[in-house]
Amino acid sequence: MTALSIQPPFPIITDIDGQPLEDGYIWIGTAGLNPIGNPISVYWDAALSVPAALPVRTRGGYPMRSGTPARLYVDSDYSLLVQNKNGSTVYSALTATERLSGVVVEVDATDVAFLQAGTGAVTRTAQAKMREVVSITDFGGAFGAGDNTSAMNAAAAYLDSVGGGAILLPTVGEWRMNWVCLFDNITVQGVGGGGEYNENCIRPYSISSPAITFGDGNTIVRYCGLDNVHISGVPVAGSGAGGVTQAALNASHALRLRGGTVNFTANRVVLYNGVRSLGLEPSSTQPVTGVRFNDGTIRNDLTDSANARCIFEEYVNASGYCTDNKFNNLKLNGPTLGYASESIDCLLEVNDSYWDIKPEKGVYLDGASGIVCYNLQLDPGTNDVVVMTWSDATSDPSRYVRGILRHGGQRFRNSGGTLPLPAEADSFSYKHRLHTPYLSSTVYFSQLTDPYNETVFFDRSGSTAGSPLRLNGANYDVAKDLRIYGGNASAAGYVSANSAGGGLYFEAIGTDQSIRFVPTGAGYNIMAGTGTRPSADNTQPIGTSGFRWSVVYAGTGTINTSDEREKQDISSLDAAEKRVAAALKGLVKKFRFKDAVQAKGDHARIHVGVVAQEVIAAFQAEGLNPRRYGIVCYDEWDAQPAQPEIRDEDDNVIRPYESERPAGNRYGIRYEQLLAFIIAAL
Repeated sequence: MTALSIQPPFPIITDIDGQPLEDGYIWIGTAGLNPIGNPISVYWDAALSVPAALPVRTRGGYPMRSGTPARLYVDSDYSLLVQNKNGSTVYSALTATERLSGVVVEVDATDVAFLQAGTGAVTRTAQAKMREVVSITDFGGAFGAGDNTSAMNAAAAYLDSVGGGAILLPTVGEWRMNWVCLFDNITVQGVGGGGEYNENCIRPYSISSPAITFGDGNTIVRYCGLDNVHISGVPVAGSGAGGVTQAALNASHALRLRGGTVNFTANRVVLYNGVRSLGLEPSSTQPVTGVRFNDGTIRNDLTDSANARCIFEEYVNASGYCTDNKFNNLKLNGPTLGYASESIDCLLEVNDSYWDIKPEKGVYLDGASGIVCYNLQLDPGTNDVVVMTWSDATSDPSRYVRGILRHGGQRFRNSGGTLPLPAEADSFSYKHRLHTPYLSSTVYFSQLTDPYNETVFFDRSGSTAGSPLRLNGANYDVAKDLRIYGGNASAAGYVSANSAGGGLYFEAIGTDQSIRFVPTGAGYNIMAGTGTRPSADNTQPIGTSGFRWSVVYAGTGTINTSDEREKQDISSLDAAEKRVAAALKGLVKKFRFKDAVQAKGDHARIHVGVVAQEVIAAFQAEGLNPRRYGIVCYDEWDAQPAQPEIRDEDDNVIRPYESERPAGNRYGIRYEQLLAFIIAAL
């Protein structure tokens, strides 16, 4: 038999001789000070509502309240003095950290120290440790039949005051609420669910609205989320009263993300029922964007509503857009009469997911919509895996489907009829043509370019007139180079502008950014049309001092400005200038270039001309400044690091290697002016 220890209900204070303290005195005061002269408030109850007069007397070793043993309570640190009936000190401590074991004075959690195990741990109060976690129960929440909306609001308001955090639902149970989150940086943290979808989960307290809604259509709500929670759209637990199959017994959603929801993340979330299990619904003034739904499950068992959806998303207008929302590793079970998902004028993006859909009730693309899917399997529907309503859908699924979609021989259907999907064993891969009606008028190509380097087509139909397409490499490395594949025997690909008043515009965004046209092998940069010109008159050179053209082939010579209307200070050469000109005539020599000799040896050709430094000396000999004349040129350049070679996936060089170039300088001569100068002296 195990022995049981019987503990006294109150600690006993002993006298100097070890006997229970009889007729003793207990003084309690300000920490660090003598308690007799610096008393503090002491109470008989933990609620601190019944004051105790000091000193407190003892009998039989116990503090006495009206002849009955009792405990003492304070709300701060303290000093302590215990005396016997003769006034002799039994125990004394100026701080609570030196308490006598068995003294019955009690304090709150701010006076209790906590030290984590491990090297480097620091001492904190127990209250600071406990407040690291914010639970719905801290604000009066409880699972069961009650409404937890107020508790959620109070917890979220507190977290908002400290910059955000997580609200913990600490146990598996029925947490009923109709909560609308309008704060930033709030995450609801759960511990999963205790049953199959509609058991022991978060559910609506009232059928009038979803259990949880983020945003209200007006307020921007950023960086919120859900983690490891189960949410049902059925107010009644279990499968009773037809709630799992009848739309009339379901709230509008299990989870609703309204306009203003930005950068929302859901991890390990299970959604069940509601007419729309998950709604991504922007308003006319606020978007829903940046949603990430990861490693979750959505199931909708409604059998009597054609409006039932597991996922619903829509584009409203240029302000109420719905973009950049992705579903990753999502298990989905679709309703009987509705669709697994519906997208209205927006793009559905799904990766590495399995969707169990009903026949003819798969992905519903309403209006100018599309689907991007990497390894999405739709099963076991037998017909119409992708359904379109837009009459412009034609017979080409590649305009609306991009990626890898696994199926079982189903069909693509639009308002004009059906089209059998490709006959591959179980999947097909399409390159989706991107449409702009579901985006802003200016489209950034990289927003929709995938990281798998697939060719993407762009279709301007339905977009705002005159709005540009911008090829932007901000999101993926593969988009940092514009690559065009395919084409025909005469051209590998085209970038063209068909508008008579428009044209094609290439612009490097940023500081000192270049645009490169790099053909391979013996290829050329070929430009057609009426000519090539700078963007502004007389402002831009061809080449630089450090990067020169090697040879210029031309049918005629260059034309230089010689209009009298654009000149001033016109005069004949003076005597000193003519003497320089005569000297320059004698400085014409033959020579070979060093780099040519290094490359060609004795085959390097002989050139005729002058040496810039000798020309400078001739001017200086007559007291003239050669830099005042447009004959001699001098340029400097900074050092440039080496640039690595870049090749595409077919091992074609798209940018050749460029070696490191040290800083340097070079003299040059404008020969047309030199020759004119010399002729003046003849």
